[in-house]
Amino acid sequence: MTGHREKLNELDEKITENVKFEDGSKAHKFPNPACGKIYVSRDAVFVEEKKWEWCNDNNKLVQNSMEFGILRYVYMKAPLHFFNGDIKEEVYVNQTEGFITKNKEHKVYKLYKDLYGLREAPSAWNTCLNKRIMSLSFMKCSQEQVVYTRNHGEELLIVDVYVDDLIVTGSSIKSADEFKKQMMKEFEMSDLGLLTYYFSIEVDQKKNIIEVKQETYVEKVLKRFAMEDCNSSKYPMETKLQLRKNMEESLVDPKKYKRIIGFVMYLMHTQPDIFYVVGIVSRYMEKPTTLHQHAIKHILRYVKGTTSYMIQLKRGREVEELVGFTDSDLGGDTNDRKNTGGMVFYLNGNLIT
Repeated sequence: MTGHREKLNELDEKITENVKFEDGSKAHKFPNPACGKIYVSRDAVFVEEKKWEWCNDNNKLVQNSMEFGILRYVYMKAPLHFFNGDIKEEVYVNQTEGFITKNKEHKVYKLYKDLYGLREAPSAWNTCLNKRIMSLSFMKCSQEQVVYTRNHGEELLIVDVYVDDLIVTGSSIKSADEFKKQMMKEFEMSDLGLLTYYFSIEVDQKKNIIEVKQETYVEKVLKRFAMEDCNSSKYPMETKLQLRKNMEESLVDPKKYKRIIGFVMYLMHTQPDIFYVVGIVSRYMEKPTTLHQHAIKHILRYVKGTTSYMIQLKRGREVEELVGFTDSDLGGDTNDRKNTGGMVFYLNGNLIT
């Protein structure tokens, strides 16, 4: 496989013979000669003067840093071939070009296993994974179907699933390690260590605090809409700005307007200070005008000046304190005079919803 060779210099050639790269992927594959397994990591740091210590059973980096006074998040990933699960429906596919059987060109193949990319494949994989996790005494969250929890006395273990990605956290190093071993044995999953990057969300796990931000994502969004050199703004919306439907302004491209809305909505995961203004501009996606477009670009200008903003989750205290704030605007909607309300809750000073 060829890789991003422009990132390497001549000195690096000697130390990359056992490191695999793949086009279109940021991941590196490191074979472990001690146990015969391959470890996958998105971030690789090559330090020539230090000797690597292979760990057969445990990830020392995770074990040393998982001081569970504050929850630590571990990232796991399943190989693609586990998407080839058993299927219940009858599925037929044409013969692959270049592998067509002579004198049987008109025949098709009947599948007994899922193929990666088929509509049924994710469902079959989810059923298999769900069955296995539930067999380990986990309970599925009623509000979030992809979240599993397990309580054994004072030990809590939480697993978040997204297709073939698993995020594991809890209050016990031992329970987390046992679960990882079970998953690695059952599905040949790779342990990617502490969670640092997940779907454009950057996670920095320190001793007493976890910081979550989307700085790189913001830079990509600004560049996508040619706003990387714009002047930043101190506020996400102009004071006393009144937006209405059917304003006497020129219409703009609704597709581009919706794309910007979608990008900034995803940014709300780590910048809740734009919740309200994004909710306002998203009301006019059907027929946006130049004034609506000016308002949404004002949000991008605000984001430009707040790229380093983040959510901090600090170490918990023995006494839990839940604090909430709420506000409402009675009849403030200029279109139908409906009420607008909002709320925010902190647990021990940490934003939770």
